[in-house]
Amino acid sequence: IQVRTVEETIEALGVVQPRESYAAAPPSSGRLRLLVQKGEQVRAGQALFELENVPEGAAQALQAYMGENGENTPSLADLYRANTVLAPLSGRVQSLRAADGQTVTLGSPVLVVDSEELALRFTVPQSNREDLRVGQTVRATRKDREYRGTIEEIALGENGQYEAVASIENASGLESGMQVDVSVLLRSVTAPCVPLEAVKDGNCLDCLTSEGVARVRVETSVCDAMYMALLSGPAPGTKVVLGEVT
Repeated sequence: IQVRTVEETIEALGVVQPRESYAAAPPSSGRLRLLVQKGEQVRAGQALFELENVPEGAAQALQAYMGENGENTPSLADLYRANTVLAPLSGRVQSLRAADGQTVTLGSPVLVVDSEELALRFTVPQSNREDLRVGQTVRATRKDREYRGTIEEIALGENGQYEAVASIENASGLESGMQVDVSVLLRSVTAPCVPLEAVKDGNCLDCLTSEGVARVRVETSVCDAMYMALLSGPAPGTKVVLGEVT
C-alpha cells in the first residue's frame, strides 16, 4: 500500500477547431469585388469584399449624362452602389466561396473567416452528462505533449451525445483540425492506494502479516485504470496479495 494521487476522469477524442467561424454573405445581389485572398490574415473591421449593385436604368442615365455634360463624364462605377462587408473578428480567410467579378445573390456565402483563437471540441455519451459541468479542467494530449483548458459550453448534439467546448491555455503547436486525446478531471484524491488486482469482493484485501495472510475489510474511494484509493484500511507499507490466494 502506497500513498498516491488517483484521478477519476472521462476519456474522449477531441478536435482542435477555431473558436469562432464567420461566413460572410452579401447584403444584396450584385457583382463581387474581393478585397482579400484565401489564407490571408485579417483584423476585425477590415473590409472583406465590396458588392457593386447596378441601379436599374444606370446605363441609360450615364448615356444621358454624357450627352449633356461632355467632358465632365463620371465612370459607370460612380453610378454603382458599393456595399462593403467588414470582418467582425480577427483571423484567417479559411475559404472563398465565390470568385472576383462573379454575380452573387442575397445571403449566399462569399468567404469564411476563422478566428485566430483555438478551442477544443469533444463529445461524451449521455451516461456521462451528469459528470460534466462548466469550469471543469480538461487535459488534451497529442504526441506526448499535454495542454490544459477549461470547459466553457455543454450542449446536446444531434446524435444524442453531448458536445463540449473547452478553452486551450497554450495552443502553441496545435492547428485547426488536429485530433487530440481528451481527459476530463472529475475528482482527484491523494490517499493510501492499492493495485486494483488486490481488491477482493469489492472491499477486501489479503494482507501479508507475520502470521500469514489475513483478509481485511476496507473502505474504497476513487480508482483509475491501475489503482484504488482507500478511505480506511491497513497503513501504507502493508504488503497485499495480488490475485487469489492459493
